[in-house]
Amino acid sequence: MMPAETAYHDELGDYFAKNADTSPYNAHTDRPAMLALAGDVAGLKVLDVGCGAGHYAAELLAGGAEAGSLRDGDWSGSCMT
Repeated sequence: MMPAETAYHDELGDYFAKNADTSPYNAHTDRPAMLALAGDVAGLKVLDVGCGAGHYAAELLAGGAEAGSLRDGDWSGSCMT
């Protein structure tokens, strides 16, 4: 994943970066629900817009997708770099 210092900004961003992996809402409710809605992504090309630290991109890659990202208006090809 992208280092927190490049993915988030200011105090609220620092808080989110610190808790996004383990908070009940992000890690156990929102992210699993969104990934379940995406279904089987193996072999698909997926664009993660506003990828932050790349939590979704990491899960999509693990599911076999070719995941690209767009963050702050710049095409990076991946949140994983």
